Amino acid sequence: MSDFRDQPWFHSMEHEAGRFVVYVKYMDKEVFAGVPDTIDDEQVVVHFSGAKLAKREMFTNNPNAPGATLKAYVPSPVTTDEVDELTSTDEDKSLSYLISELDKIEKHCGSRTLQDIFYEIHDGKNAVTDFSSRNPETRKSLERLYNEYGFDLIYDSIDG
Repeated sequence: MSDFRDQPWFHSMEHEAGRFVVYVKYMDKEVFAGVPDTIDDEQVVVHFSGAKLAKREMFTNNPNAPGATLKAYVPSPVTTDEVDELTSTDEDKSLSYLISELDKIEKHCGSRTLQDIFYEIHDGKNAVTDFSSRNPETRKSLERLYNEYGFDLIYDSIDG
């Protein structure tokens, strides 16, 4: 069996539920290189020592509980008016703006070029095509939208 006691990251080790659990003070590549995947054909998992030391009472709203230092977050109930306010049309307006901007770009360069530049932005240095060099303004506009809205929304809008 492996002995990790001389390692600075080691806290303790237990055998439970048919596997070994190595508790560590911190994790880095040295820890993962030093702890094998199996010991005596049993799985080895790595956990932070805080997982072993944590007690339920530490996460309670009762300030008198022993060791209570962290408080649980208990959200206040949301009223129907607040739900309506939270689901306002801001998202719809934002999506409408995205679609109108993509339409403007598409009218300028065409659907195929728009898609190619979109994938170039997504693929980064691994891009196969280089339409961006011939359309730098389109690239700049689409990159701004990509950074603001992300892959999924733009993908759904141009391919959907």
